Amino acid sequence: MQHTFGGEPHKTATQQIMICFLFAKKKEEDEEMNAKEFFERYNGQAIDDDNAYGVQCVDAFRVFCREIGIDPYPTGTGWADGYWLGRADHADVFDFVEGSQNFRNGDWVVFPRGCVAAPDSHICMYYNGKAFGQRQQGNGDRSFCLIDIDFSQAYGALRAKALEPDPEEPAESIDDIAKEVIAGTWGNGTDRTNALTNAGYDSNAVQARVNELMAQSQPAADIDDLARRTIAGEFGNGDDRRNALGDNYDAVQARVNELMAQSQPAADIDDLARRTIAGEFGDGDARRAALGDLYDQVQARVNEMM
Repeated sequence: MQHTFGGEPHKTATQQIMICFLFAKKKEEDEEMNAKEFFERYNGQAIDDDNAYGVQCVDAFRVFCREIGIDPYPTGTGWADGYWLGRADHADVFDFVEGSQNFRNGDWVVFPRGCVAAPDSHICMYYNGKAFGQRQQGNGDRSFCLIDIDFSQAYGALRAKALEPDPEEPAESIDDIAKEVIAGTWGNGTDRTNALTNAGYDSNAVQARVNELMAQSQPAADIDDLARRTIAGEFGNGDDRRNALGDNYDAVQARVNELMAQSQPAADIDDLARRTIAGEFGDGDARRAALGDLYDQVQARVNEMM
């Protein structure tokens, strides 16, 4: 079996210099690291930290460990899932979180081998409802990137005790968050709901605003135009017409009725009464059906004339 992830091979002098260079800025400034800073610093980079099997997801975790002062350590199994299976050995530096609804920015989520989301296992950082890590695009690009993933398939997450929380920023308005949702920033489905909730937003309120904004982006229906096209037969009749017009059906049909009534000349009640007396419209139900809405007026005039 080919192992995707190796242990701790010896690094060349050049590789050691490159790694030192990557972390020099942090050490010089003696700054703390949070999830937002880690994302902004490494997004788009590709780093082979352990010099084994090229750029892998475990290298991303090792880079993270270095950033917050934890010595990188091997998986123990040769696969990313070893970070979860051997988690008890590192309880001094990590807390362990189960249930994707409990994940928050900066947690390192571990997937088991054999799951649909990551058949060879995977480790990535939870960030705004998405997965931030390396070798997770499936197109040959192994660099750090942000993707959608089904977090419910994960074992759980490693939460570094040394990780600084993201700085509090002014709360964005529901409108701003709704626009970010429409742009895809917060993921989809359960992941979106969890990400919004974990960030302190009411996911139902945000979704309601998303629906409003999406509706506003649609041009208003021209009811008169739709009514004229309906009269011309473009949308058929009955259920076909209802399905074709959708939410506009009631408004369009009402306008159709108005236009049809306007196009009919005013009924000549006296003329209809005389034709009724002459027997043109029959008797009883046949007469009522033939005269329709005018039956009562015509019949009253017939009675007067008789």
